[in-house]
Amino acid sequence: TLTVPDTPENAAYFGRHRTARGAGAYPQVQGVYLLEVGAHAVVDAGFWPCQTSERVGARRLLRSLPPDSLLLSDRGLHEYDLVAGARARNAHVLGRLPATVKPVPARQTPLADGSWLAWLQPTDRARRAAGERVLVRIIDYTLEEPHRPGHYERHRLATTLLDPREAPALEMVVLYHERWEI
Repeated sequence: TLTVPDTPENAAYFGRHRTARGAGAYPQVQGVYLLEVGAHAVVDAGFWPCQTSERVGARRLLRSLPPDSLLLSDRGLHEYDLVAGARARNAHVLGRLPATVKPVPARQTPLADGSWLAWLQPTDRARRAAGERVLVRIIDYTLEEPHRPGHYERHRLATTLLDPREAPALEMVVLYHERWEI
């Protein structure tokens, strides 16, 4: 969320965040960016009124996701439509799942690296009943470095890279944490 100049036009279009104490001092814009991690290059960006969900913006930016790329996303962007949309563009996803998301196991035994296959489904019941789902690999891990935020907490990643020989769990965990280097 970015602050923009306090003009009537910006306030009318972008809006202001509201709290119990009233409206924010400045209008704000919701910016969502698709960036290349290695070069830190902005591939695409979108800007919407401040109340727009970043999930809406993220889905729109899928238009610029190159085939065979890997989209790193945070746990706020874990939703089925984003994962399915990336797969529809022949791209892959690696992102964190919040504890509230319950993927459906796709097989009983874990893979060689301890990860496991599961189905992500849309939240909409009708779409779930129609059989919409996408296969992902779940990687559970715990950070054991006391100086890092989230240490000793259980974390879960979901990736559409299903083969642990091609994308080992440890490499995926390390890669996931590079998303903040942007």
